[in-house]
Amino acid sequence: MIKIKRDENIVYLRRLINVFLVSMLIFFLVKGILINVGGFPLFKMFLLMFLALFCHLTLKKLYYTYWTFGLIFIALILIDIVAALWILPWLGTVGLILLLGFLAINYFLASPIYYPQVNWWEYDFRYRTDLRGNILSDDSKIIECRIADLRRNAGCVHSFANFQTGTELKLEVEIGTVTKTSRAKIISMRKGIPGRPSIYGVLFPKEVQAVYQEMQRFWRQAALTKSGDKFKKV
Repeated sequence: MIKIKRDENIVYLRRLINVFLVSMLIFFLVKGILINVGGFPLFKMFLLMFLALFCHLTLKKLYYTYWTFGLIFIALILIDIVAALWILPWLGTVGLILLLGFLAINYFLASPIYYPQVNWWEYDFRYRTDLRGNILSDDSKIIECRIADLRRNAGCVHSFANFQTGTELKLEVEIGTVTKTSRAKIISMRKGIPGRPSIYGVLFPKEVQAVYQEMQRFWRQAALTKSGDKFKKV
């Protein structure tokens, strides 16, 4: 389950995605009427409607299965766009523009705040790519955490502690042998499964961009190094 702070961006993203899904269904309908000589592909129309519906439902809860339904929808509609470009170029161009718009909106959706990149299968601590850190609470408690998926001025804080969305966290982050301090505001929260920490999607303010860029560079380098260590031949 994910909880999100009142955020207009996700509202607009959901609306735009729904608009593009409906628009591509209309494109398929028009293409089926104008081009398909052997009869309207009714089964595929129902299949695309089914996929669009489940994209809508899974997006409401920000489930990861949204990407599975979305990729299948894209693959199926792409076949018709290519066929339309070959037979009726103006219609194919409209379909291609709709598809590119849909992909662009999904790029913004694939943010650490809404869909953090999580390697659920990685249990070996030697190959973890997250950064060690601490959360400094107002009552002077030090809470261990991990920081990962540092992209687009955002990131993920993994912690077993409970925080409300909208909370501003004071962070201490280990960057190599140096400890840096930073701040971040919690925008979203995914409850962890048993034995796993909760994942807080956080946004870093402009005032800490210098530290954020250091963290980002170190995180990316650590990810590349550990990935190479894991798969290198011995």
